[in-house]
Amino acid sequence: MTASLKNLARNKTRMALFFLLVLGSTLVATSLLPKVYRVTAQVEILLPLPKYTFDSATLSRRPCPRPTAQARRSWLYRQLDHLKDPALLRQALASLPGEKTVRFAKDLQVRLLEGTSRVTLSLETRHPKAGAQFLQNLLAQFQKDLRASLPSAQKAKDLQEAAHSANQELARLQAALKDLKNRTHLTLLQRRLPALRREIGSFQNDLDQKRARLAALQKEIQDLQETLPRLPKMIPARAGRKGPPPDQDPLSLRLQALQKKEIELLAKYPKDSQPVRNLRKEIQALTQAILKRDSSPRKKVLNPARVRLQQELAGKKSALQALQAQLEVLKKRLAKRRKEAQETQGALQDATLKAADLEARIQQARKKFYALSDLASQAALQEKALALRPVLKTIRPPLPPLVPVKPDPKTNLLTALALATLGALAIGLLAPPPKKT
Repeated sequence: MTASLKNLARNKTRMALFFLLVLGSTLVATSLLPKVYRVTAQVEILLPLPKYTFDSATLSRRPCPRPTAQARRSWLYRQLDHLKDPALLRQALASLPGEKTVRFAKDLQVRLLEGTSRVTLSLETRHPKAGAQFLQNLLAQFQKDLRASLPSAQKAKDLQEAAHSANQELARLQAALKDLKNRTHLTLLQRRLPALRREIGSFQNDLDQKRARLAALQKEIQDLQETLPRLPKMIPARAGRKGPPPDQDPLSLRLQALQKKEIELLAKYPKDSQPVRNLRKEIQALTQAILKRDSSPRKKVLNPARVRLQQELAGKKSALQALQAQLEVLKKRLAKRRKEAQETQGALQDATLKAADLEARIQQARKKFYALSDLASQAALQEKALALRPVLKTIRPPLPPLVPVKPDPKTNLLTALALATLGALAIGLLAPPPKKT
């Protein structure tokens, strides 16, 4: 022990020189080394989920399901991978000088705090201001991409495009309906068909009346033709008889009245009915009385009753021919109107069916357009509400540090003191004492 102390005393100069040399070189090296700064930032990634999800196919909205913890964790790790995306890093470096910041993308460290959604970003660099600016640009661009990647970021735009397409389809169907009405003259057909039906009804009534009149004329002509053979063509004229002419004779007038009555009865009753037989007996008796009265005529004259019946029969036959001609004309006109009405009804039915189909499709397209417009408005309002909610919360902003992390003067100085002390002791104990001169 005494020898060691003697050696230390003898080598104190060497020890002092070594101690000063180590301490001085450490201070010089520390002052000459470049200063390295650590720029850090801490943010919390938020996930503002929408309340509803909109379906353009079913035209409905449903509550948006909440993600599970595992799904949220997976989403956070995907966002961390996006923070390291080369394209995103290039965008953050675009506004910075290239020579100083070329290693920012390589030196960037991203770490997720366990059990939270907080992310810590750190960067060691010699240029603290440029590093802080780089982290600010990176977080700003990351916030834009994060908001754009939200679940309903594009939903309102899609619904607006679907509503626009539905509106175009509605306009196309309305134009098709208008073109159909103009091409088929639907309104004119709708007015024309009732007019044709009224005209057909009028023709049919007129035809029925004329047919009834024709049947009556044919019956009257038949009765006249049956009555005419029973009347004598010539009746005797009494010579030297003074008095009224034959057409004013009471018996002859009575006979004419009975014959007219017979025609009327034949129009109402059958030929073999009792009233007709009684009247014919009376006519036969009156005829025999006239013949008996005029039993000694010297000459015969035309029966005026038969002449009148013949004239009446000729007039009725003429009327019958005229009525038959009218019936033929009326039948042709009626057939023409019926054919026109049938064609009009067919065209109207076809056009009506097509128009009804188009109107139904227009109604559906209008409902779809209104529903999609409503959904697009709701989605737009929801997106505006989501846009106001933050997606990235800054816990610690990236500020330029004032104190470098490398080199550490205190640590270096303490280390140099320890090494210098140990080295000096070793020299003092082990080195041989200096020779005296």
